[in-house]
Amino acid sequence: MKCLICKKDIKTFKGFASHLKKHNISCKLYYDTFYLKNKENFCLNSLCDKHTNFINMNRGYQKYCSCKCRANDISNILAVKNRFKDKDSHLKGKTYEEIYGIEKGLKLRKDKSKIRKGKKVTKEQKYKIAKTRLFKKCGIKEKNGMYGKTHTIFIKEKQKTYMINGGASHARKFLKRISSFQKKLFNLVCEVAPYVILEYPCLNKSIDIAIPKLNIAIEYDGGYYHKNLEKDLERQKTLEEEGWIFIRYCDRIPTKQEIIFDINNNWRN
Repeated sequence: MKCLICKKDIKTFKGFASHLKKHNISCKLYYDTFYLKNKENFCLNSLCDKHTNFINMNRGYQKYCSCKCRANDISNILAVKNRFKDKDSHLKGKTYEEIYGIEKGLKLRKDKSKIRKGKKVTKEQKYKIAKTRLFKKCGIKEKNGMYGKTHTIFIKEKQKTYMINGGASHARKFLKRISSFQKKLFNLVCEVAPYVILEYPCLNKSIDIAIPKLNIAIEYDGGYYHKNLEKDLERQKTLEEEGWIFIRYCDRIPTKQEIIFDINNNWRN
């Protein structure tokens, strides 16, 4: 590379950058004065008129000022699309022998047949393969069973039915963040009554503290989480129909004597 100021030959770009320090000129200023083309340092996006950053002496300036401009530029999007359209288009509809030659093509066929040996394709799989091919030919986006919106709807319905049929109460067993007040109440009930279970599953609901032998359900209602009384009463009615007796404590932890009195009173009635 020749310096256009002192006309000295320099082999590398790094050496050229250190040489320009002698002339008290930066690489960018040197490039701007001698090599800059018309509107090279401006963004290629037609909607943007910002200046782009300088890279080096070899590459010059960046084409776009940001990634957003590159993504939104219509000419760039069309160029990328055309590039992928033309890729391997000449190979479509050709056999291995036509692409790789007779020897290599036969080898590839044999290797593929070895992999497929022993694997039986069921009727359902054949039906699915035929279906996907048909969808591709027709250009249908929403496909049955495995793809598209219908697949997501099918999964959501499946999850709903699982949660309604005892899945929600099963998930509640693994809760680690149980309130400290509920734990205190549970420890007090354990001292009073036998076989006490925390977060006991029943139907699709879970009871805070349950004594299954006596069919007694003890619940701690915090003011923050139990604002909707109608839902709590509906839940209580459904569980009472199953034979459960409810004892509720709202924003307070009772004493041992109170718990004993409430259990005896409700159980006898």
